[in-house]
Formats: sequence, structure tokens, C-alpha cells
Amino acid sequence: MVGIPVRDSEDVDALARSVLYETVALGLQLPTRETLGRIESNEARQTLALAADTIDPEGASGLADAVLRLTRLPRARADDLAVRHSQLFGHTARGLVCPYETEYATDALFRQPQELADIAGYYAAFGLKPRAEDGQRVDHVSCECEFAGFLGRKEAFALSAGPEAGASSESRLEMLDTTRKASRSFLKDHLGRFGTAFGLKLSREDAGGVHGLLAEILVTILQLESERLDVALGAATLDLRSTAEDEVPMGCGSGEQLIQLQTRRNAGQSKA
Repeated sequence: MVGIPVRDSEDVDALARSVLYETVALGLQLPTRETLGRIESNEARQTLALAADTIDPEGASGLADAVLRLTRLPRARADDLAVRHSQLFGHTARGLVCPYETEYATDALFRQPQELADIAGYYAAFGLKPRAEDGQRVDHVSCECEFAGFLGRKEAFALSAGPEAGASSESRLEMLDTTRKASRSFLKDHLGRFGTAFGLKLSREDAGGVHGLLAEILVTILQLESERLDVALGAATLDLRSTAEDEVPMGCGSGEQLIQLQTRRNAGQSKA
């Protein structure tokens, strides 16, 4: 997990958002000992608490409270948490709580293949591509949160990198502008569109549990991001689309890896 330097600046805020998104992304994957270790270590818990205080220092949003309750939970066994994960999300796209964006209907004519392609296009624009060997879909909430966290880290780099990093002022400003536009549009068109409905349902179905508290954190982040970026979020409840529509699976990451998205340069090194 990315640590947060102690100073008051925009790059620290961006890095804090990245930490929060990354924690949600990790926690909503199928649990393994590795992923649990990365979010349950003392260092990770301290970093998470610092991130919440950075984003909402007054604590008015309830973010710090949700993080505190999460960090005070007893450390869970991966096998036990995996059982709960299966109970909540099932083994298909339609579990008790659906984690896939394109399974949710919208007011407009819903075209799942086009939406999946649009999400994949965001990843590709930043040199990322799905981990085809894992077989997860690009519209999984964990994958989308990971991408949002990636954008936060990229924004922090653009704000803090100097000549020693080989980045000119002009290139850093261009990177910053591109990244911020992507963060806003991805929130508006994808993660923010279904994340509130998903998070509220999950927080009810797993009230006080690991997944439920991660859902509370996600909903609060989305609300704060909505205000910061002036983006309207999706409804608090959303119907699922008709199962009669064709389902088009697209790969993303899952399982034991944190990085569900990988760079194109490294993609050729992965086993098919």
C-alpha cells in the first residue's frame, strides 16, 4: 500500500484518495492471505487512517469513523472471509450483491458491450490492459476502484515530480490535466454511476462486516469526490438489467494479485 508523506498539499490529497480506493479494491477481491496481509498490517491500518484524516480532517463525512471501525475488526482468516465473499457476490455476475457496473440498468438504452468497451478504453488510454489469465471483467467494482486509485497516484506524481524525475513543467501540466479529466469523466460515466447503489446495498447486507465497512468507505469517498469534482452520482438504488440481454465477458484481474490492471509493456510477459 502506498504511504502518505506528512505535508499539506494537493499531491498528498491525491495520494490519500489513491490509498482509500486501493484499499477498497483489495478488500473487495476474492480474499487471499496476501491481500489480507496488505490491508490488515499495522502499517496499512495506520496509512488508511491517515488517508481518511487527510481527505476529511474534520470528520464530518463519517469516513474516519468507518475506517476506524474497519481497522478495529479482528484479523480475519482468508478462508473464512472467502466464504463470506462467495455468499455476498456468488460465483456468477448475479450474486446477492452485484459487483459489476454493466449489470445495472440505466435510464437510457443500455448497451452492455459498448459500456464494457468504454471502460476498457479508459484503461488502455493510460497504458493498462486486463489480465486475461484471471478471467475477471473490466466492470468489476474492484477493478474500477483500482483504476481510480491509479489515477490518484498519477495525479500525485504530476503534482510533485520535478526535473529530477525527467518531467518538464509542460509535460507535467499536460499529465495533470489529462489525469484530472479522466478522473472526473470516469466517476461521472462509470464508478460514480453505480457505486453508490452497490455500496449501500453491500453495507446493508454485510452490516459491520469487512465487506460492509469497505462499502461504507466507498460510498463516502464517492460522495466526497462528487462534491470535489462537481459530478452527480447515480441513484441510491438501481435495478439490474434484464438477464435476457447478451452478456459479454471481458477480462480484468482477480485472485491473488493486487494489480488487476497491468501495463501494456508487461502484458507480453504474462502467461496466457
